[in-house]
Amino acid sequence: MQLDARDTLEKDSLPAARKHRGLTGFNRFATAIACAVFIAISVAVLGDRIFVPYLEDQNFLVSRAWKEDTWKIAQMSYQRWQRPGGCTVLQSVGIPTVEKKPKSKRILVAGDSFCAGYVQANINDAWWRALHRELIRRGYNDVDVIALCGYYGSTASTLEKLERWGKQYNPDLILFGYVCDDPEEFEGKHYIVPYLRTYEPDAPTKLVRRILRSLLPNIAEIYIGWQDKQENSRLSGTERGFDYNQRELELLKGKNINQYQKTLQHMSDLMKRWNLPCYVITLPCVAGFYPEFDVSIGHREFVPYVHNYYKERYDTVAPYFEKARLEFVNLLEPYIAMLKAEPKLKSGSNSALLSATPADGHPGGLVTHFYACQVVDLLERKCPSVLGRKSDAVEKFPININDWMPPNTNVYKVSDSSYIFMVPPFAANQLYMPVRQPHVQLNFEMPAELKKIRLNGPGLKKSTIWLSSVDPKDGYDSRVLHPLGTLKGHDVTWQLPDEAWAQNVNTVKISAEVNGPDRRVAVSF
Repeated sequence: MQLDARDTLEKDSLPAARKHRGLTGFNRFATAIACAVFIAISVAVLGDRIFVPYLEDQNFLVSRAWKEDTWKIAQMSYQRWQRPGGCTVLQSVGIPTVEKKPKSKRILVAGDSFCAGYVQANINDAWWRALHRELIRRGYNDVDVIALCGYYGSTASTLEKLERWGKQYNPDLILFGYVCDDPEEFEGKHYIVPYLRTYEPDAPTKLVRRILRSLLPNIAEIYIGWQDKQENSRLSGTERGFDYNQRELELLKGKNINQYQKTLQHMSDLMKRWNLPCYVITLPCVAGFYPEFDVSIGHREFVPYVHNYYKERYDTVAPYFEKARLEFVNLLEPYIAMLKAEPKLKSGSNSALLSATPADGHPGGLVTHFYACQVVDLLERKCPSVLGRKSDAVEKFPININDWMPPNTNVYKVSDSSYIFMVPPFAANQLYMPVRQPHVQLNFEMPAELKKIRLNGPGLKKSTIWLSSVDPKDGYDSRVLHPLGTLKGHDVTWQLPDEAWAQNVNTVKISAEVNGPDRRVAVSF
């Protein structure tokens, strides 16, 4: 049989057609894989850049932004203090502390980082400053409150500084703040109970972390934080040292607690020698619990956790204070009652609302206000003589900026209602959270009523302002920000509304874009 030309052509084209169909199938598969990879990367990047920051802003987790800002504030919070001659009685440009009492009575608060305002962008949120505010709010205007910081986080360190500097400031009462790592003692130059040698990842893990941080910085920070916590918890023990939570319990055992009893007896003897009343005040907060890990922890689980955590530690150490005849004021039960009753704690992240920042366990304004109220109640009952004369409570306070961040903002007063400050030249040297813009923060000694805010400066190009205020009923700054908006120009003014929050302004956050070498800006209220 003879084939025509068309049949021959069709036969010859069959292998090529099959090959073409095979290539088309491979191309479709490769395209599908590429699309899937692209979608996965896009979702991951969008999640990292948008979704994670959103959850962070809602206090459901902590990622890179809050961790970096917290570390920055931690460094700055010690830079605000002046230490003439090494004296650790806290004093700054905005809060000058002099040896001679400016009022008839003086209370000295002694402690560690809880006194120094560690990671607090507003020093007036530290508990001794909250005590100052609460006394004035109740009409005790004739008592001065100062603080002495031991810096190294132990009763022994604080007592050493107190013995050296405290008496010359002539206090009428001493309050010792007690936190759960205060019993740490030294043997020579080393802690009796060592800190954990932090988990150090191997070289491949470091490489993976470096790549992950460069691609997905926010997600990477969450994952690395979780991994480090797990590894540190696993490694905690006598061989490598103890992690923070376990170490607090180990401090109450063996050689360390024996040494601590000697420290307490020395404290008792010193108070007798000085003939001064003193109280040791427990300062419960978030129980070593950080919000980056409490996404799944609800209010019902959080409160019992906090109670059990502190009860174990306070019940163990209290008898040693009693033995030394020191009055140990345990605030745990009223603190738990406050947590149960506080409506703001029943939504969102529990520990973030209690902490100075969501990435740290030091107390914020809600908690330090609680301490202050409890202490004033105590003094009214047991030691009213140290409160001085009581007068009518003041409802309106003069404008007085007594603290600022960063410290090199260098605020100085021009008149009763105007100041000049310096905008730091680099964004990295300014605060960033929670507004996610570089800014400086100005803090009022007492909540102030503002009608307007005016900024002017030769290089001022654009500026944005946010305010936070103290609710008169609650007595503390809930950290809810009121944005005033952005204005352009070298001389701009914001008019404030006639609302309650504008009558009790606590902090002013200013994001200012400044051109030229003169970075000074004048602010008037």
